[in-house]
Amino acid sequence: MARSVIAITTAVQAGIIATLDVTDSSNDHEFFNPVGGVVLILVNGLTAAGTTIVTTIISVADPYGRTGDLTCPSSATGTVMIAGPFPPLLFNQTDDTVQVDVSASDAQSHFIALRVNT
Repeated sequence: MARSVIAITTAVQAGIIATLDVTDSSNDHEFFNPVGGVVLILVNGLTAAGTTIVTTIISVADPYGRTGDLTCPSSATGTVMIAGPFPPLLFNQTDDTVQVDVSASDAQSHFIALRVNT
């Protein structure tokens, strides 16, 4: 199964218009993260009242012996969940992507992947 790609928007001091990518719980997601500095934003617009989205960041083996995926706070309808940044050593797959799974989706829920330059 090919994962849906979340486009990266780079933050600038003057402001930006972010790219919104619709959540896809059938194929899940990934974003390119070769140098880190990406914050993932989930805007939960699910139309079914009381529906939450659980976002899981897939981990990789790392030199610290950490195991297990990162489960982000559940996002209820009408809320925004923000997670990251994601250090490449801890989260990048071999192709420099971070894999993101979601428990639910519809056309009203979106991801924004925001690269913050420091």
